[in-house]
Amino acid sequence: MAPPQTETGLVPIAEAAKRLGKTVLNLLMHIKQGRLEGREVEGEWHVTEESLTRFAEQPHPARIQSHCGKGCGGGCREK
Repeated sequence: MAPPQTETGLVPIAEAAKRLGKTVLNLLMHIKQGRLEGREVEGEWHVTEESLTRFAEQPHPARIQSHCGKGCGGGCREK
């Protein structure tokens, strides 16, 4: 079954989050950081199918690097 799309090439953000196993908030952060291409259509965010595919193929698309480089997201106490 094809994923729901409102415009050609656009996937509703809730569906994109489900497909990637992430939260809507996480995907909105990736849009803001330029890792995903998205836009708001009639008050609802959508992600382009192309950027969603590219994002899913990355080895660790959601890893946040901290100052120590261990990927803890800045929560560690090491300096």
